[in-house]
Amino acid sequence: MTSSYHTCPYNDLPDRAFFKKVGERNGDLSIVPDERVSLGPDDKVVSAGSCFAARIANFIRSSGLTYLFDDDRVVSDNDLVREESDAIFSLRYGNIYTTRHLLQLLQRVVGEEIIEPPVVVDGAGRYRNLSRPSVLSYDSVETLRSDDTAHIENIKTFIERATVFTFTLGLTEQWIDKESGITFPSAPGCGFGEYDESKHVFHNSTVEEVTAELRESIDLLQRINPELSIILTLSPVPLVATYTSVSAVRGDILFEIYFASGDF
Repeated sequence: MTSSYHTCPYNDLPDRAFFKKVGERNGDLSIVPDERVSLGPDDKVVSAGSCFAARIANFIRSSGLTYLFDDDRVVSDNDLVREESDAIFSLRYGNIYTTRHLLQLLQRVVGEEIIEPPVVVDGAGRYRNLSRPSVLSYDSVETLRSDDTAHIENIKTFIERATVFTFTLGLTEQWIDKESGITFPSAPGCGFGEYDESKHVFHNSTVEEVTAELRESIDLLQRINPELSIILTLSPVPLVATYTSVSAVRGDILFEIYFASGDF
């Protein structure tokens, strides 16, 4: 199976599905600091989430706070495990856009779920982990599985060491493997793997699902580290595209309204 866009389910969507084609949204966000939340030199911060979480990581580093970071590769040999994108988070989990993705990852970390993420072969003949396809590539499935196991162990170690875990919410839309229930950070066929209607299903989470998944994720984080403080942020980056029947602008605004309600 090779990397291709020809089966990408977004190919034939109308202009309204793509934020840039709809036009720029006007307005600003009023952000008021909460004096109850503070970080100090003794804190150890771990970050994860959507692409905007990388900006938060840069800010933490530049502020002189302790940011936990590890190269997070089972071996440094590029022939075996090759870096395909910069390491922008505490560990190489890549973008975690949805609360369901975060929850599934944490369920693996605490041993509630024993999941082997699907594997595809890219155009260069290297193996990709569809749970984090753009992060690393591998010379074999065996190397990929070994690195994935080490990655899960590293996440647990970092949560145990941290005093603060910050997560940036990004999306409610996601693509799910029908057989395993695994949610992907990007749609199969949009860069890696092939989209198959019989195997993959689109799901747009409701506010109730997001709330429940956040609550369960927080419970798992605090099971690993009862002293851990958790900061949730919402990405201001607009949607690239929506697979729903509404405008990409409207979909983006609705997610902000859901999050702003704070009902979790």
